[in-house]
Amino acid sequence: MIYVECKAYKDTNTISADVITKLLGNVHLKRVSAGWLFSTGPLGKDAKGIVEEWEKQSSEQRKLLQIYSPEKLVNLIVNSGRVCNPLSLEYPTIGSFSDNVTLLITNIGRFWAVPLIHVNAGIPYAVMLFDAKTGVLVDNHHIIDSVSKIPSSFHDLEWLYPNAIIDEHSISDQLTKESESVITVSSGDQWADYRPSRPQDFVGRDGLLQDVYKFVDNVRNSSIRTRLLALKAPSGWGKSSVLLKLVEKSKTSRQKNKNYVYAVDVRAATSHRYAEFSLIECLNSAIKDNFIKKPDTPIKISDTNNPLSDQSIIEIVRTLKSENKVIMLMFDQFEEIFSKKELFPLFESIRRLSIAVDALQENIILGFAWKTDGTVPTDHPAYHLWHGLADRRREFLLNPFVDKDILKALNIFSKEIGEPLNPILKGYLKDHCQGYPWLLKKLCIHVFSLVQGGNQDEILGKSLNINELFEKETSELSGIELACVKKVAQDSPVEFFQMVETYGDSTIQSLVNKRIILRKGQKLILYWDIFRDYILTGKVPYIPVTYIPQTQFRRYSSALQVLIDHKSLTIPVFASKLGIGRDAAENIVRDFVMLGNSSRQGDNLKFLHENAEEAYKKVVDFFTKHITYAKIIEEHGNTFQITLGDFEVYFNELYESYSEKTKKLYINRINGWLIGVGFIEIKNNKIINNVDNSIRGFSKTTFPRFSSRKRMRNANFLGEAPPERILELIRKIEIGQTSESTLKNTGLRNAISLLNSIGGLSIENGILSISHEQKNMTQWLAKTVLSTPTMDIVKKNEGKVAIELGKVISAELNKSWIESSQKRYGAALIQWFKWATEVLKKETVSAGNSNTSLD
Repeated sequence: MIYVECKAYKDTNTISADVITKLLGNVHLKRVSAGWLFSTGPLGKDAKGIVEEWEKQSSEQRKLLQIYSPEKLVNLIVNSGRVCNPLSLEYPTIGSFSDNVTLLITNIGRFWAVPLIHVNAGIPYAVMLFDAKTGVLVDNHHIIDSVSKIPSSFHDLEWLYPNAIIDEHSISDQLTKESESVITVSSGDQWADYRPSRPQDFVGRDGLLQDVYKFVDNVRNSSIRTRLLALKAPSGWGKSSVLLKLVEKSKTSRQKNKNYVYAVDVRAATSHRYAEFSLIECLNSAIKDNFIKKPDTPIKISDTNNPLSDQSIIEIVRTLKSENKVIMLMFDQFEEIFSKKELFPLFESIRRLSIAVDALQENIILGFAWKTDGTVPTDHPAYHLWHGLADRRREFLLNPFVDKDILKALNIFSKEIGEPLNPILKGYLKDHCQGYPWLLKKLCIHVFSLVQGGNQDEILGKSLNINELFEKETSELSGIELACVKKVAQDSPVEFFQMVETYGDSTIQSLVNKRIILRKGQKLILYWDIFRDYILTGKVPYIPVTYIPQTQFRRYSSALQVLIDHKSLTIPVFASKLGIGRDAAENIVRDFVMLGNSSRQGDNLKFLHENAEEAYKKVVDFFTKHITYAKIIEEHGNTFQITLGDFEVYFNELYESYSEKTKKLYINRINGWLIGVGFIEIKNNKIINNVDNSIRGFSKTTFPRFSSRKRMRNANFLGEAPPERILELIRKIEIGQTSESTLKNTGLRNAISLLNSIGGLSIENGILSISHEQKNMTQWLAKTVLSTPTMDIVKKNEGKVAIELGKVISAELNKSWIESSQKRYGAALIQWFKWATEVLKKETVSAGNSNTSLD
């Protein structure tokens, strides 16, 4: 008994490995003598692997499985006499017929379908029908029309009647126009251009490029079976720039005799034949660049079912294999296929090409650059077709820029403007772009335009708002220009001549000169996908906040109150008000600008709100969009309760480029901010979301509890630890020993308590940091201690012994100390007073000596 399974698959479907393994399972389970598989579709990648392994079995074992491919089935039918041999068909003298014929078995009858190939274009453009039994050309128009409506790979070709008059001139003109629409991906003309980066301006993606070329090497060595790849990222993340870099690298001395990369722009497509023309252009370009030799016959596609089956392409494939070379054809802006109804057949054509490349398993790779922030509706004809290819392609994801990538890009920008970037401006650009390549480019080009007419100082401290930049661009357009831009955005890509006819040549030329629209062959597009989305929706892409404040929440609160009180002041005055140095003040100012509380012009700060409540709300709004908080909401919902460990996992995923030490520091800092603005609370080692929005934010009534100056005035400094222990604690924190529990275990418990009481220490979830970083922490400590109310008492009672001073302090502070405690605290305070006085005395002498001059 033989177990038979039949699979009537379309030409775009392949047999999966599961079909074969299940068939073998049934053979053994049902104890039959063999299993036969009849299929109208080719074997998929994994299925081929199983068959290759099966062929290594003994002849007796191989009898258990027989697979009948479409070719085998056709031969069986021909040999049975049910249809004639296609070699006996007599073709009319109206054109060049393909050597590849297809047997159509329909409810109308059985027919041989034979494509006609355009000699110059090298692709099928029409098909004729022959009776499969008699071999006679079918002349019944009704039958031809009925067969033409049956879904097949010939659906988009012209079905010719006998004695048809073919207008060769008209067909040639049309196909020539379509072939000329194949446009390679191009870069901008200069650095300040929104088009893909020139290869010399390309930064980052080193790991990605290495991974792609490793994939290519594996294909060359036949160590993998995958022949399809996809570059995936949201709009503006540099997919096209990566393609151009791959093209450039393929021409280097190391790669030029190994790999050939050809990248085309799908936005220029005008018909479903774009994929076929792209393949032909790719191969002809490789020949022109002396990468491969020219085949004996002109390159053409003779079979729409299998675009790689023509003898010319088979010869090229053999050459690639023998010379150990790889050709990679990449389709950029691939998602455009889904946005135009007239291009739906193009996807089917690309899919057939993908299946052919995948089935061939040779040194040809097909790739796609795919926008992940676009969506294909599930009812879209291409939705399931595209996702059906997922298991046959290798996907490469582009990530946001890391700090080193941003700094490399800014160094190139610095060369472009012909002067070093102001370090503060460089920091602001780095912070504002948040790792998004498109945003970095937009901000840099905006700064570039401002620098042309001024200087960098005029830009410092402005919170760069991407919405405002787009609004400025559109506000400068005339009414007819804006209407034209909206039309291009709506129907992109649009026909050039149609737009000229509708809006006038001067309007189109003006927009081209302004770099608002670009011309791709005979098509017009907007200069940037991001800008197109803005025109269509009035919104820029959602940009989650990734910036991590440079200061602790409590310090920022104190600093913000100073800014609120004074409205505007200089940075030196601001630093003096807080009792901190210039570097520490710069960090706070950086946070002011990023959070939107202040602008900065040189050394001048300006409060940006009408009142304090607006300032507090701005901070709350900032953290509402923070990527860490948004990620947890996305994963766990608004009522989340997660462990501190869970929080660390999410943070580490989002900021994987940071060192472990930096991650720990930032995790505690972000937690401190989220607690400070009322988003979360921590109970029993659980982070709990505050769903009550009414308790979010910090207001003027609760603000003083965050002020270190307020704490200092109310603190009872008692000298619980000697000066040397405090300085030891500061040194340990400065070198990275910041764990509160660890430091307490080394005997610094009292030192931690004292430094915290005078406002010198921030403690966030068990991690310590210095609140007032100074160049000379010893002097700061001495000044701070002497300014406490307790030291005022000591100074008034200078000369008293420890026990006497202790009694005075006990009475002044209303303490019920026993005599030994009075003596201990008195001695400690005397020691601190003498030490602090001596430190400041040495500072005064040193300052005096430095100002002495000789007459």
